[in-house]
Amino acid sequence: MSLADAASPPATSPESPWKLLALVFGIALVARLIVIAFYPDPWQFDAYQRWAARDHLWVQVWLPATQVVVWTVAKLGGSIFALRLVMATLAAATVTMGAALAHRLGGRDSVWLYIPMALFGPYLLWSVVPYQESTLLLALFGGLLLQDKRPVLGALVMGTLAFCRYEGWPLLVVFIVVQRRWSSLWCLWGVGLYFLLDGLGLNEPYAASPDSFEDWEGLENKLTWRNTKRLFEGGWYEASNAGLPWVFLGALFALRSFPRWRVETWVLVLAFLGQAAATIGWMFSLGLTFSRMAVLPGMVIAVVAAAAVGRRWNPMRRDVRLALVGTSLAIAAWSVARTVPDVNRMFRTMRREVEVVRVIESCPEDSWAMRPRKHPGPRRRHDACEVVQGLTNLRAGQDFDCETWNWGGTEPTMRVEWDRQRKVYVYERVSGEPQGDCPL
Repeated sequence: MSLADAASPPATSPESPWKLLALVFGIALVARLIVIAFYPDPWQFDAYQRWAARDHLWVQVWLPATQVVVWTVAKLGGSIFALRLVMATLAAATVTMGAALAHRLGGRDSVWLYIPMALFGPYLLWSVVPYQESTLLLALFGGLLLQDKRPVLGALVMGTLAFCRYEGWPLLVVFIVVQRRWSSLWCLWGVGLYFLLDGLGLNEPYAASPDSFEDWEGLENKLTWRNTKRLFEGGWYEASNAGLPWVFLGALFALRSFPRWRVETWVLVLAFLGQAAATIGWMFSLGLTFSRMAVLPGMVIAVVAAAAVGRRWNPMRRDVRLALVGTSLAIAAWSVARTVPDVNRMFRTMRREVEVVRVIESCPEDSWAMRPRKHPGPRRRHDACEVVQGLTNLRAGQDFDCETWNWGGTEPTMRVEWDRQRKVYVYERVSGEPQGDCPL
């Protein structure tokens, strides 16, 4: 037993409410399937890069945990749609694990209080495309759930944080310090394996485009008072849209039992603080704020909030409880409504590229050459060839020729080029005749 466990209050109920957790999983999964139905195309360039590099495990500047999921789906013959279903299922599982943690810390009522997080807008929408949040939450929540009765297995699961995101590495130190038992050292296996692979040169990253996904360039030009004020205002705006101030209020109840916290609470609170610091750095590196930045801080601190309020649920008056539940559900719905425009905005900037993809799909017998426009984002470093790679199975240099990349490709029968004056893509048949339903 760790010293933290010895000093902390016992969990309210030792038995997991499996039927209630199954309900949480079902709500989270169905909500994500609805999102996929509304948005059949994935979004954003990280997701496009991952799918284009589906034959590789180490991609760009990212650690490989999420890419393992992409690689596995591709090796099993899965499509982009299948990958999104897998990501939705993985996200639903992490929400359920968060509810199970809330139950351990606060009892059955805490599970009910965590249910609105199944509809937490930023995570609801960003978890159906291949991003790193779900794999990090899976490792963190899984390790904490297992550490009590199966400490070695819990430490091993926690160790996978080393392959999720770099900000997961300090959490391993936190886990060891809070646990204060030898078995916790097993969580370092991931860090050890990383440095072994690095020493052997087996973690050389693959790039599916010539564009850089490094976020920290030009940081010295962003460290101004005016920019700092703008970014923090934007960060608070995104947090408010996600309903995080309401979650923070619930988490304040945990201070009443400080410092007699369980191991799980210590790790979750420190994980939240670490992720908040990482998000601030992320804001400066990108020079902007957007809804995805609320995912990890919100999902982590919500476990603490649900548990803290759940432990004090029974003494509350019935009208107070109804008000809390109603407000939580309303804020969850608000967070969805405020995140949807973020996704719609991304699709508006790629509307012309999606039109090109639809034409390519209608002409499967043709091979293509493309001269793309730069994506109209804040740094204009991505382009339309990446969109084609992310929304189809075509890869530049192999299945089509992205002329600005100079990677070569098949001999084209069709060519598409961005017309700067008319702001549309112009198609030209180079050779052959249109087949089937091809409109060109």
